[in-house]
Amino acid sequence: SDITNVNYTVQPGDDGASLTNTASVVCSPVGFPNVLSDGDSVTVTLLHPDFTVAKQCTNEPVPQDGPATWDVTISNTGDVELVITADDGIGTFNLLPGNSQTFPVSQAGPFAGQPTVSNTVTATWTLPGRYNLPNTDTKSASDTCYVGGDLELIKLLDGLDLVSGDGPFTF
Repeated sequence: SDITNVNYTVQPGDDGASLTNTASVVCSPVGFPNVLSDGDSVTVTLLHPDFTVAKQCTNEPVPQDGPATWDVTISNTGDVELVITADDGIGTFNLLPGNSQTFPVSQAGPFAGQPTVSNTVTATWTLPGRYNLPNTDTKSASDTCYVGGDLELIKLLDGLDLVSGDGPFTF
């Protein structure tokens, strides 16, 4: 007998739900005219893991003393459960196909003198251990919030009759 193991990497054109591999053998016993042949096939289910990461400012304009806040939405757009690990204090969680999860994140101030404040979240998926596959992917999303201005308004009286309130104002 002979055992041969051959690895196959799924190709971009292998977009179906399954992939079939067929092995065939043809042999002749030494000293005999017989020709023997046989074959066998195995079909495996293909997984199509994918996800999106989105980030959106939720408190614009951001107060100068902070905090700036965002919602991070991670969506499983594939056909298999994913284990998601994300920074920005989100951590690790499982996400079923077709589902999304939204997390509030924040960045402390102060932001005085800054016109904007930006933040980026990075998330990575892996497959659950039961698949015993090393596949992974990482995506990031960023968003920028505008910081509110700080204005001090001083009203000066110029030649104003304080009793009647008549007269020009300078701002």
